[in-house]
Amino acid sequence: MINLNFFKIHIKNIINLRKMQASCLSYKPDHYNGVTIKESELPKDPLIFDTLLKSSLTQWISEKKRGIWLKIPIELSSLIPISVNNGLNSS
Repeated sequence: MINLNFFKIHIKNIINLRKMQASCLSYKPDHYNGVTIKESELPKDPLIFDTLLKSSLTQWISEKKRGIWLKIPIELSSLIPISVNNGLNSS
């Protein structure tokens, strides 16, 4: 028997991902030409987070932002390896 709920969720995630591809993670600028990513608005889906982070980094690099601050709550710890793989570190 095929679980249709899995496919519905997967299709929904793909649709949401496509809508967000041109978007950026929600953030606020700081006084030093950097950004602080809004922790409360982080996507819970790792695939969506990865796509938005890549898009955001491309935008911020082109804008010559000097720093990116990201705090990840423990319940979203699955986003940590994605952040590290995209070049963010804990320095």
